Amino acid sequence: MFGYIYKVTNMVNDKIYIGKKHSAVFLNDYYGSGLLINRAIDKYGLENFKLEMIDTADSLEELNEKEKFYIKKYDSFYKTSRGYNIASGGDGGNLIAGWSEERYNKYIELKRINNTGEKNPNYGNGEKISGDKNPSKRKDVRKKLKVLLSGVNNPMYGRRRDLHPLYGKHHSEETINKISEALSGENNPNYGKHHSEETKRKISEGNKGKVVSEETRRKMSESKKSLSVEARKNISEAAKKRRYKLICGICEKEFEGKIHNVTKCPECRLIKPKSKFKMPNREYHCKCKTCGSDFIGRSSRSFYCSDKCRKRK
Repeated sequence: MFGYIYKVTNMVNDKIYIGKKHSAVFLNDYYGSGLLINRAIDKYGLENFKLEMIDTADSLEELNEKEKFYIKKYDSFYKTSRGYNIASGGDGGNLIAGWSEERYNKYIELKRINNTGEKNPNYGNGEKISGDKNPSKRKDVRKKLKVLLSGVNNPMYGRRRDLHPLYGKHHSEETINKISEALSGENNPNYGKHHSEETKRKISEGNKGKVVSEETRRKMSESKKSLSVEARKNISEAAKKRRYKLICGICEKEFEGKIHNVTKCPECRLIKPKSKFKMPNREYHCKCKTCGSDFIGRSSRSFYCSDKCRKRK
């Protein structure tokens, strides 16, 4: 089953709403997303509405056609005052689908003017709830939200993932390569963008103290092993092209490097560091093993006074 057609009936005034849902199972808590039906539910209460599935479909085209058919059959179009359907069906309630380009452009321009600057209903809200002022960051609010969205109150409660139409399915190698090509280079939404120093600092602080579990490490390792040869090649080439802006710890000049933790620029790496310790000049009184004469050597392990004695040993 690709989807189903459902009917919502107002038990107070007998008005009807016809809707479609792309789902492999019937959802007994979904009453539609239409504007009028939701207003009616708020007005009369959910207990005064009856929800039922009246038909199924195996494709999107069939689902659209059946929605149109049942809207016409039950005469649930809002203009007849017998229902809550705003559109005739099949297009998801799009009321501007039949507009001319001129009318659509005027509508967009008017909407832009009415929502610019102080006319925008959210004007100034960003400053009121930014940073620590955000209510969702308060411990008491987060605790209340946790209670409100736990158990049966969670909208995903009781929904099994194995009933999802894509459960257990995997993309083929060809599809994966196509997706990769479509999001590579200039097609990537983050192409050419760079994090600011402030953002980098926040990311760094957010990751400090986090410990990766052994299970997570294992999953990360397995995911990298499953990469195709072409994907590994692309990652390797991208890493070679990557450059980091660094500051030399010796001369304090800026330079670019392939590794982010390099502390010396190429020029300073060529300079050999001077030894901090210098051996003092010492004289060692030694005795030659060959001729028995006393001599001054370079170390305490000097055994011969000359090369001649060394050869005669």
